[in-house]
Amino acid sequence: MGEIPRVMHEKIILYNKISDRPLNISKAIELCITRSVKRIDDELLEEASRIEDNTVMVLASDEIYEEIKDDFGDKELNSIDIHKHFREILIRKYSQPNDIIIKMVIYPIDDVKYDESAQQVVFYAKGIRCFSLLPSNHWNKY
Repeated sequence: MGEIPRVMHEKIILYNKISDRPLNISKAIELCITRSVKRIDDELLEEASRIEDNTVMVLASDEIYEEIKDDFGDKELNSIDIHKHFREILIRKYSQPNDIIIKMVIYPIDDVKYDESAQQVVFYAKGIRCFSLLPSNHWNKY
């Protein structure tokens, strides 16, 4: 990750000795990282909201599709768990992921739905359709 520059760290340590309200370095780092992750999520969602339905990112893979589709039969798994499982599969399967695979992993997905009529698993974040998972034989339909 990185280190706080020595001069800056020493300054904070000395300041904390004389201050009524000492600075918590760990908390400052956490807040900075939280803001950065929110900025990433906002950027991804803004991009996804501009994508039209017919150009949404799609992954066509029979193996992954079947594995994720089976997750919907498991009543113990919620949308977050299904996306987590999907991320684990992608990370395991793609040791050198492309930009689309990386986005599928880092989207802040909060809802996953299985559309049986269209035979696709659709991943949403804050109501925005981010990407779909299809069996490979349906690729030409989309």
